[in-house]
Order: sequence, then structure tokens, then C-alpha cells
Amino acid sequence: MIVPVAPQLNVLLRGDATAHALGVPVARLRLRVYLVASLAAAAAVTMAGTIGFVGLVVPHLLRLAFGNDQRMLLPAAALAGGLAVMAADLAARTVIAPAQLPVGVVTALTGVPDIPLDAAAEAAMSLQLDGIVLRAGACTPVDDLTQTIEPGEVRCIAGPNGAGKTTLINVLAGLLKPASGAVSLAGRALAAWRAADLARARALMPQTTHDAFSASVLDTVLLNRFPYLAGWGWESDDDRGAARATLDALASRDALTLSGGNGSVSRWPRCCARTRRCCSTNRSRISTCIIRSTACTPCETLRASTSAP
Repeated sequence: MIVPVAPQLNVLLRGDATAHALGVPVARLRLRVYLVASLAAAAAVTMAGTIGFVGLVVPHLLRLAFGNDQRMLLPAAALAGGLAVMAADLAARTVIAPAQLPVGVVTALTGVPDIPLDAAAEAAMSLQLDGIVLRAGACTPVDDLTQTIEPGEVRCIAGPNGAGKTTLINVLAGLLKPASGAVSLAGRALAAWRAADLARARALMPQTTHDAFSASVLDTVLLNRFPYLAGWGWESDDDRGAARATLDALASRDALTLSGGNGSVSRWPRCCARTRRCCSTNRSRISTCIIRSTACTPCETLRASTSAP
């Protein structure tokens, strides 16, 4: 029941915002994992009693052999965990035979080792903002923002700290709801889109990304192909070749070891991997959406205006 959602778990490891943007139903997925894990643990304890450390040690050992790809790690951990318990049971029966040790004593001897962790329709879409209002407590950072962003346009949102820039971007991506107003893509409200369809139609590059476990930069980029994967969720050779060519020397680097600059460089390919074709700004019409503060107080209303170069 968990193995089929392994590709979604891979995406969730990169953080909630990234998972939401790629169409993963985060709340539903977490609930499913919690319920299945609880029921499985309850059934195992009922049948065999409490046997400690198996679930802590085995998955981390297997990461050394298979990496952190849940499509490989989940079935491998299930099989290896069973084998580990069988080996511990055999040792418990033979070490001081004819007496028998509790199996939990043998598994506890392993402890917790310190293991180092190594298409055309989309192009025609326009984004419509209708009377968007953002509120933060008593503040109204954005008030009555109405804009239409046409295909090929590039918009820049500028403003001081706390002006609501990141919040506005998350609203435009469908990750947050505005206090009032609506956001539509290709004439459909964002709420009416299926999560997977919306993930294929828009891409979000957050300021920071959360990498919970060790993984190569290539793997973190390929995770963003999730909305296009089917079945077991393996990427195509074309996807891998394109990602390697783009990343060059960064492809094999561990995402946890990247400097701030290289980490920022790696986030752009992650964003581009969510679309069917590469982004090009050579012939884009560029306009600027500037959020201007009308006073020094942070709670003063910030209004949006559009200016063309």
C-alpha cells in the first residue's frame, strides 16, 4: 500500500512547497503513510512482540547500497527487515542453546550506527489575477491587484522585506489562498485544476529547498519530472540525458554539499524540468509589476502597478 506511492515520497523529501507545486497531495499522502505504518506496526507487534531497532538500522544500511530512492528503498527495506529478524531469531536460538535469548536483545546489540548519508496548449495559457487581496494580521500588503500575464511575458515583483512578494508568488502558484480575489490559468480557477495537471502547467522555483537526505543533484532535478511519470515512476533516458547535459559537473554532486551559489544554480534546472520544453526569454515581452510602499510603516497598503520598459 506504500510502495505504489514511492515516487510521491521521493518528491515529498524535498519539502512541502516543492511537493505541492509538483502536484503531490501532501496531506492525503501523509495520512496514508501514517495509517499504513501504524497498522503494519500493530500487526507485527501482535504477532511477534516488540523487536527493537530493526526499523531504525535496516533502512539506513540499505541507503548505502540503494541510495535514497524510495522506489528501491521501500521494497528492499521490507525484505531486508524480514531477513534481519530471521537472522536475529536464529542467533537467539543458537548462541546459548539450549537456552534461548529474546530476539529483541539480539537486535538491540546492533544499536543505532552512525552512518554518513552519502506542448502548444501550455504555451497559450495566460494567468489572470482578479482583485487579489493579501492580508497579514492587520496589514494589507497587496490590495485589489488585477493583472493579466500573457504567454511570453516576464514579470518581476519588487519590494522591501515583508512586502508580501513570496506570499504573492505562492498565491499565483496556487499554494496559498488570497484573502479575497481569484487567480485563473487559461480561464480556469486554480482550485478547479487537478493537482497533476496544474503541476504540468506551471513551475515554481522557491527561494530555498529542503533536502532531508543525501541525494545527487541529478536525482533532485529528475524528481521534478514527477508530474509526467506513470507506473513505477522511472524517468526516461531522454530525461536523464537532458538533465546530465544541463548540469554537467554538478550532476554527480551531493545536494547536501553544495555551496550557496551552486545550490542556487541547481534550482533553475529543477524548475525547467517541470515543463515539457525549455524556457526561452529571447523574444519575451518584459514588463514589471512593482509593489511600491507608500509609507515607512510595514502595515501600510502596498499597491501594484505595471510599467513597461
